[in-house]
Amino acid sequence: MKNKGFCVIRTKKDNVVNVYSIATLDFTENNKNRYDYSKSYLCNTFEILEDMGGEVFIQLYQKMKYSGTEIETTIRFKKDIIEDIRIEDYIC
Repeated sequence: MKNKGFCVIRTKKDNVVNVYSIATLDFTENNKNRYDYSKSYLCNTFEILEDMGGEVFIQLYQKMKYSGTEIETTIRFKKDIIEDIRIEDYIC
């Protein structure tokens, strides 16, 4: 299922903790002062998938404004490093 909104992924491997964020362009437009999006992955929609081995894939979809070219980016997380995924959906 493709989502529009804001997503925060927390990972932990040994003693190293990271936080990744994904924001859709619609969400950032309507919530400009709510978060700092400068280090977020920006896209039109995103989708969270899992394979049978336990790896998590996040597909980011974006369509270029003038050329109409579609871009698909995949972020891959190895098994057992994801601690938490939070999604704040945006309904247009």
